[in-house]
Amino acid sequence: MLGLDASPSDCINVWVAGVVLAIIVVPLMTQMEIECGLQIIVSNKLEIDQAAHFCKRDALKLLIFFISVDFVFLLLHFLNDMDILLNSRLFSVEEDGGYSEMYQYLKWVLIIVLNIMLSLKTKAIGYLAWATFFLYLLADDSLQIHEKVGEFFAGFFNLSSFLGLRPQDFGELSACILAGLIFAPLIIWSYRKGSVEYKKVSLDLVMLIAVLIFFGVFVDMLHVGIALGSKVTWMLGALEDGGEMVATSIILWYSYLISSYKTIPNVFLYEYLSKWFTK
Repeated sequence: MLGLDASPSDCINVWVAGVVLAIIVVPLMTQMEIECGLQIIVSNKLEIDQAAHFCKRDALKLLIFFISVDFVFLLLHFLNDMDILLNSRLFSVEEDGGYSEMYQYLKWVLIIVLNIMLSLKTKAIGYLAWATFFLYLLADDSLQIHEKVGEFFAGFFNLSSFLGLRPQDFGELSACILAGLIFAPLIIWSYRKGSVEYKKVSLDLVMLIAVLIFFGVFVDMLHVGIALGSKVTWMLGALEDGGEMVATSIILWYSYLISSYKTIPNVFLYEYLSKWFTK
């Protein structure tokens, strides 16, 4: 166990609040009429139609389901760390090969399959490039590629600690950058050769992957490098892995959403969000 200095009541208050919020929000989202909800957040018919595209009923239910399961695994992680009912590292979201990581593998497999199906449907080879990249992310998760390569880099280049980060951390960061440099030419080539729709879908995927990287790299560095007590360290660890889980669920939702249409609609996430945030 992690040996937190937080009392059980402190942590229970935080997590119960999150669980109660999820219990309240999820049924409301599944039962409400999407058009009525959209009237609250948009101002004209065009924006309602655009937002309705992202709230397609079956895709929205898929998103709610997977994010709900994400929260269940976070709750199990909490109960396990506090020795409440559970007592196995396999319930920890930070454990390699744990139950939540197996769940992540399933999501990556579904994302890969959906992008292959999208390539076959649209005859756009670029989606195979994305499927290949997602296959690497699955392999990295399951085989701990960047951890092993990072350990090698740390020893081979004799890296030193800096700003609270270990040589291993700098090695892992270097391994992630190297993977990005390997796959970037493939994605850029497919982007240049792709249709207008493919280019915009790719920009959406880049935006969603940036969210994944934020939690998997930036929050991870904070988790390791900042020493603010065991409570903060534990919360950052849960935020890192929980954020990765939710980001992966959103990528799965988006892949399913795009592949569920006979033809890709001319409505894209990065365009819609940029308009929404610049109102």
